Amino acid sequence: MPHDGTTEVEIPHDLLVQNYTDPVAAIVSVTYPDLMENLTNNDYFNDRAILSPTIEVVNQVTAKFLNTISSFGLPMHKLTLKVGVPIMLLRNIDEASGLCNGTRLRVTHLGKSMIEAITLNGSKPNEKVLIITWT
Repeated sequence: MPHDGTTEVEIPHDLLVQNYTDPVAAIVSVTYPDLMENLTNNDYFNDRAILSPTIEVVNQVTAKFLNTISSFGLPMHKLTLKVGVPIMLLRNIDEASGLCNGTRLRVTHLGKSMIEAITLNGSKPNEKVLIITWT
């Protein structure tokens, strides 16, 4: 059946997030219930993700969500990683090593220009990887 590159998808009723005032906060809280209790549980993050159709939407949602976070000692509009938090790659870094867009990892060590993490999914789960960062 030919189409112009778009289609409608019906979302099952039990997956809809309802009765909210802040849609981004609602999606996060429904997707990651009991987040703090599960920070070290690799399976918890393997079973959950917030999907977005385009990078533009990701940027909108991410910026909106980050702007709502205020915590003592945490500067506004700055993402601070900590050991133990889950992260997801948003681009291919090294496909042969399994570091591709969508790969989930858990941070195990942070250096001045390096992130050490354990892969949670992808073609090589439970492997230690080093990601060199630059600012």
